[in-house]
Amino acid sequence: MEACRRDSRDGGIDFVPPWGRNRIAGMLESRPDWCISRQRAWGLPIPAFYNAAGKPLLTAASVRAVAAVIAECGSDSWFKLSPAELLAGYDIKSDPAVKNPADFPIDQLAVGKDIFDVWFESGSSWFAVAMARGLVDDIPVDLYLEGSDQHRGWFQLSLLPALGAAGKPPFKQVLTHGFVVDDEGYKMSKSVGNTVDAVEQLEKRGADILRLWVAAQDYQDDVRCSDKLIAQSEDAYRKIRNTLRFCMGACGDFNPATDAAEPAAHSLDRWMRMRLHVLIRQVREAFDAYEFHRATRLMHEFCAVEASSVYLSAVKDRLYCDAPNSPRRRATQTVIHEMLMTMVKLLAAILPHTCQEAWEHIPNRPAGEPDSVHLAMLPDCDPTVVQAAEELRLANVDLAGFSADTLEAGPAWVWQKLMDLRSAALVKLEALRNAGVKNPLDAEVVFHVAADKDAVAGLLETHVGELEDLLGVGHARVERNCPLPPGQAVEVEVLDSRDRYQRCERSWKRRPDVGSDKDYPTLSARDAGVMRQLKS
Repeated sequence: MEACRRDSRDGGIDFVPPWGRNRIAGMLESRPDWCISRQRAWGLPIPAFYNAAGKPLLTAASVRAVAAVIAECGSDSWFKLSPAELLAGYDIKSDPAVKNPADFPIDQLAVGKDIFDVWFESGSSWFAVAMARGLVDDIPVDLYLEGSDQHRGWFQLSLLPALGAAGKPPFKQVLTHGFVVDDEGYKMSKSVGNTVDAVEQLEKRGADILRLWVAAQDYQDDVRCSDKLIAQSEDAYRKIRNTLRFCMGACGDFNPATDAAEPAAHSLDRWMRMRLHVLIRQVREAFDAYEFHRATRLMHEFCAVEASSVYLSAVKDRLYCDAPNSPRRRATQTVIHEMLMTMVKLLAAILPHTCQEAWEHIPNRPAGEPDSVHLAMLPDCDPTVVQAAEELRLANVDLAGFSADTLEAGPAWVWQKLMDLRSAALVKLEALRNAGVKNPLDAEVVFHVAADKDAVAGLLETHVGELEDLLGVGHARVERNCPLPPGQAVEVEVLDSRDRYQRCERSWKRRPDVGSDKDYPTLSARDAGVMRQLKS
């Protein structure tokens, strides 16, 4: 009982989920009896032999002799071989446990019909499987995993023999899962016709989609399963796979050994690196706690939102239109390559086939990495980056809006406010789209900053290029000293720029600097500079 009441730090047992501790403790306290043998025709036989008088031959030496035969010929040999064959390696005369060998003539013995209780048999697997085969030198093993009915069965009947024989529990952790039921919550039965055939699902959708569905389930309760529910994982799988494919394409001309560049402090790349390292920490914590559904959700949401909808969408312009070796483009590729390596490693346990295929096609994979992703180590998060991503330092800062103390806030707070501004601008951008401006590159976003908010204006001017890309618009700018309602630091305005600015024929952005270069009158200043560099 004490082994169940302590956790592994005190030589006891950790239970996942925690309610398993009280469940098994209650069953041990109320346990009525102990059973070693049963009289059944099937099961693992007790290696006892009986003479004509009904006296048993069951000694340590005779059991070891029979065990050697069964190890070589299988357990069916008990029913197929004669007692003499089963005891071929046994010398009864040299067995000190037999006082009168003449009472047990080998050729006249009969085999016993009793079997071990199934729980006593499997409850000894910590020794017969783990220790006897050299998988561990001693107990406890790391983990026992089974269904919620095994607190009365395998978990409990492994604990008792180990405590009796070795004086310690056989496991450090016990993980309990629920059962698979149909989508109405009923037990699956072939006679009812509500079963789901795993082989059919593999043939229909492939192993990785089925594995993704399994990993996404909270196994601590019963898991509802149907073809329709499994099909819902297809969209999540496609989002993850397409994210990896985009990253590989974006790194096609990038070699981290020669082209890596550190992202600028105020850049979107720095924000993405912060979010990536927070993800690493969260996913590894989820894996360590066996919360695979949480790890799966975190990685899917990262691919669907932070990576695809925000970051990768925002950096397309610099990937496609900046000079190939420009510091900004190389910094973006540096982060994308890091993100690609990280995601393939984190996802490998859930999507093994997809991740191995991706691993083999990652452009310029570092030479020190193994040939298979399944031999690679999980990525480690950088605690300094994570601290920067989560440290708000909100003393004297008004969360309802910017303040003069903004520049003293950490990068997490700054990017939180920038993302809030992005959300506000996207709402107005959608209204402009409904009014007829279908292409956001035909729009201009203006951030009006109130008077006496120079710190706020300076911060926005530092990030205005990143905001422009985050919104996917042609141009973004900041206006200072604007008349705004009391308490409001910033107001976002979205304008139709089709009649105000020309469109750059290379980037398709409408900007005030299109035509500013006389050699390239149809390009923006950035694109004209890139063309001049490419030609030279």
